[in-house]
Amino acid sequence: MNFKRKKFHGRKKHDDDSDKPLEFSSKKRPPILKIFTDKRKVVRDPRFEETSGTFNPTIFEQKYGNIIKEAKDKDKNELLSELKREKDPERITQIKYLLKRISEKEHAEEHSKNKLQLVKKLKEEKRKQLKLASKGPVFLKKSEIKQAQLVEKFKELKQSQKLSKYIEKKRKRNVARERNKMFSDNYDDDD
Repeated sequence: MNFKRKKFHGRKKHDDDSDKPLEFSSKKRPPILKIFTDKRKVVRDPRFEETSGTFNPTIFEQKYGNIIKEAKDKDKNELLSELKREKDPERITQIKYLLKRISEKEHAEEHSKNKLQLVKKLKEEKRKQLKLASKGPVFLKKSEIKQAQLVEKFKELKQSQKLSKYIEKKRKRNVARERNKMFSDNYDDDD
């Protein structure tokens, strides 16, 4: 009797049942699996890379402020000319909304510029005072900045003769706020 042994040289053994896992010989080392790397290019935006540095709004304003302002002015003029030509009421309201947003953004930018200039001016004044007193570095408090802003605002209102109107509005607003506080704070008559 000649019994022949089936040779199994590390090849995969398949059964008819495909649900079973593949079988490998324990006598022979399994093949080293190749690691496939993804060959797709990774797209990186250099503006957001750490190697590009951090964003500094003052430097950005110095470099590109004029270009951006010109582009915004051009867009605004185009919208104004389109508003004059347009006859569709829906489009007119849309253009008016866009123009309003543009003017609000301009106002906000102007306000932030004024604030930065004011802070810069305050820091310089404080530095001069500290130089005379020969003290350490300058750190402005938020309250000092806010107070200086209010002083600037009052000067502007006084020049444009709108100060009394502003104070009257402010007083009315404060009265309304106090009234709301009085009636909204868990006010019970039963106690």
